[in-house]
Amino acid sequence: MVPALVWVIPILFIGVSVIQWGITRVLHGIIIKTNMYDMLWRIKEKLYLKRSTNIIVTVCTVAILVLGTAQTAQFYLVNGAYFWFAILSFGLYLFLFIVPWLNLVLPYRKKFKLTSILLFNMSTGTLLLWIIALINSSNVIYLDEGGVSSRPANIPLKVVTIGLLVVYYVLSEILMVLADHIYLVNNEKTITKLVIKPVKLLRSNLHRIETNKSTIAVKNWIKDRLNSKNMVVLVAMFPAMFILIILLIEKIAKYDSIPSLNTILLSVTIVTIVDGLISLLFLANHPKWTKRISLAIYTMISLINLLITVMFTKYGFVFLFEIMGEGLNSFELYLLSIKQIGVLLLNTLAWIFPYLLLYRNRKNPTSYL
Repeated sequence: MVPALVWVIPILFIGVSVIQWGITRVLHGIIIKTNMYDMLWRIKEKLYLKRSTNIIVTVCTVAILVLGTAQTAQFYLVNGAYFWFAILSFGLYLFLFIVPWLNLVLPYRKKFKLTSILLFNMSTGTLLLWIIALINSSNVIYLDEGGVSSRPANIPLKVVTIGLLVVYYVLSEILMVLADHIYLVNNEKTITKLVIKPVKLLRSNLHRIETNKSTIAVKNWIKDRLNSKNMVVLVAMFPAMFILIILLIEKIAKYDSIPSLNTILLSVTIVTIVDGLISLLFLANHPKWTKRISLAIYTMISLINLLITVMFTKYGFVFLFEIMGEGLNSFELYLLSIKQIGVLLLNTLAWIFPYLLLYRNRKNPTSYL
C-alpha cells in the first residue's frame, strides 16, 4: 500500500497539470482569436497592478484560499481515516492542500519559463480539483477512523466556499492565459527581430501596442497557431465535461448512482484528454520519427481506452430501449443510460477526430491543421 500511495500522488499531480495545461492552451487560442486579450490585460491592471485595489484583491485572495483549504481539509484530511493518506504517502498527500497557494505569486510574476508554467498549471489545476472534490464530498463529517460517530457539515459554508473558489479559479485561469501568452512570445524562435518591451512598460501599455513590424510578426505567429489542432484537445475534453455535468446533476438530485461505474467512466474520460494531448505530437510539425512513435502510442492507448469504454457502456442503449418499452418515468434510470451512451459517443468522437485531421493534413500538406 505504501509504494502505491507514494506513486499515486505524483501521478495525480501530473494528470492535473496536463489537464490544466490543455484547458489553458485551448482558452488561450479562443481568447486571442476573439480579440479579448487586451480586455483581460486591463482587468489584470485594475485588479492587481493598481495600488488602490492591490491590497484588497490580495486580502480577498488569501481569505478565499484559507477558506478553501479549511473546507477541503475538513472533508478530505481530518474526516474519518483520510489522514492515513498523509501518513502512508510520507506527507505527499498534504501537498494537495498547499499547492494552490502558489497562485498568490502568479499575478506578480514578470517572466515565465517552462518550469514556472508547469508549476502554475499544477497549482491552478489543483484548485479545480478542490472544486470538484467539494462538489462530490459527503455532507457528513466522521469524527473517528471507523466512521462510528459523525456530525453534519456546514452546508451553507460549503456552498459559499465552492462559489468563491470558482470565482478565484476563473481569475487564475485569466492570469494563466496571460502567462501562457508571454511565455510563448518570449520563446518563439522564428521571430528573430522581436523586441520585447520592458515589463514595466508592458504592464501599462500592452493594450495600446503600436502597429509595427514586431507586432505584426507576433500577430502572424499567433494566427498561424490558431488552427484546428486546438480542437483536438477541446473535443477530447467533451467526455470529461459531460460526465462531470451528469455527476453534478445526480448530486443535486440526491441520486446515488453506481460508484464503481462513475469511477470507471471518469477514468476513461481523463485518459481521453491525455490521449488528445498525445495526438498533438503527430498533428504538429515534428520530425517523422516523433510523429510515428506518437501515432503508435496514441493508437494503442486509444484502442484500449475505447475497449474499456465499450465494455462498461454497451448496455446503455439496451437499457434505454427497455425503459422506453416499459413506459417507466424514472429520472434516475434515464440518467444512468444517458450517462453511458453519452460517454461512449463522445469518447468515440474524440478517438476519430485526430485521425480525420491527420488525413486532411496528408491530403493538403499546405493547410494549417
